[in-house]
Amino acid sequence: MAHAGTAADEFAVRYYRWSLEDCRREIQEDFPLLRTVKSSLVIRALAYLESFPGDDRLRVATALVRRCHRKALEMTGESWTAHDEAIH
Repeated sequence: MAHAGTAADEFAVRYYRWSLEDCRREIQEDFPLLRTVKSSLVIRALAYLESFPGDDRLRVATALVRRCHRKALEMTGESWTAHDEAIH
């Protein structure tokens, strides 16, 4: 990880990493927490993600997480890729 200059930067990086880990866990466990949320947005998101086979589902969900954490991507030395953009 690149040196985080502020507490806000440190939080952003930790939040990004937690988001990726929790995303992977939700997918591996078949979305147990998301399924508890009774919302049309969540229902549509689950249907969208479930339309992809296993590895593709993880790639799509990971790209969605990465899209929401662009500043943390930069701070960790990661970058927004063409693959991410194709999913976006």
